[in-house]
Amino acid sequence: MCSKLALFALIFTVSFSYADIGDDVSKTYNSAKDSVKDAATTNEGAKWCPVTLAGTKCPASSVFHYYKCCGDILADCCFNFQTWVIIVFIVLGVLILASCILSLFRFLFCRRN
Repeated sequence: MCSKLALFALIFTVSFSYADIGDDVSKTYNSAKDSVKDAATTNEGAKWCPVTLAGTKCPASSVFHYYKCCGDILADCCFNFQTWVIIVFIVLGVLILASCILSLFRFLFCRRN
């Protein structure tokens, strides 16, 4: 009787923990999916800051950059890179830094006598 009760308690506990894990995994998956979607989309930016016809007209956006309202009363147009451009800059920087470090390592430790 005691072993059946212990088995039931184990199954009950595992089933609820798997339900919690499933919820956590789906939340993490949806969050990652939204992050990738945000990085892959291009922002159009605001055409007028702060309101249409009463503020500053911002230049047109492109696939590489966009303009966003900024300043004290959001009356100025501020230049921003698209998210994918920032990611490319970061990846290139990491690759350049890694190649410099590996070249220095090779120069110091892999010299032939």
